[in-house]
Amino acid sequence: MKNWRSWMKRLPMRITGSGSHSRTVRTAGVLALLDASGNLYGTTQSGGTGCETEGCGTVFELVNDSGVYAEKILHNFDAVGDGENLLAPLIMDNAGNLYSTTGSGGGFSQGSVFQVNPTATAPAVILSVLALTFDNQLINSTSAGQTVTVTNSGSADLIFGSGAVTAAGASAANFAINANTCSGTTVTPGATCAVTVTFSPPAVGPESAILSFADDASTSPQTVELSGTGVTAPIATGVDR
Repeated sequence: MKNWRSWMKRLPMRITGSGSHSRTVRTAGVLALLDASGNLYGTTQSGGTGCETEGCGTVFELVNDSGVYAEKILHNFDAVGDGENLLAPLIMDNAGNLYSTTGSGGGFSQGSVFQVNPTATAPAVILSVLALTFDNQLINSTSAGQTVTVTNSGSADLIFGSGAVTAAGASAANFAINANTCSGTTVTPGATCAVTVTFSPPAVGPESAILSFADDASTSPQTVELSGTGVTAPIATGVDR
């Protein structure tokens, strides 16, 4: 393992740098790593910009400059498809990669195992949802739009080509992309883009498709499940008097 020492932080710590909410985050009982250069690494159980009002937590580095520390957010967690509720200590391998687990969140809401490279320069994608489910919709009519927000939680630009966002599947034609700020754009670290989808069923019954995002992140393509059901209007019946 890499030459590092573990420190126990038992006092509240204020995380206020770029990419985090300015709020006191209690880190009691959470181990922080100290590397050979004097840089500190740790996690917060809340805060950050990944999700919710209070955030779902962060992995952070306190960069040492002759005994003066500057905060650097390495990752903002998002409960949907990512993780939240970081309670386990970080460990570091010989290459300097950080590993740990989250207590909840992730693809099945049961937690996740994660790796963070403190020196990597790369984009990373967080989707606001993993599925869009439309209410029952009258056939030959169009629903209100539902939106997927894409956040670049990485440290480099996230690049989308001109046709980056597509819908596929047997019923793809019935799910329309009617607003799209992602395709053909570059999303800087910490910034977002969004895609809005509507549902227009031509017939009675359930329909589904897959919304796909193609970009230069290592997890590309990212996908969102689309589903909805077409229905007919109830038949009005007369009342005898």
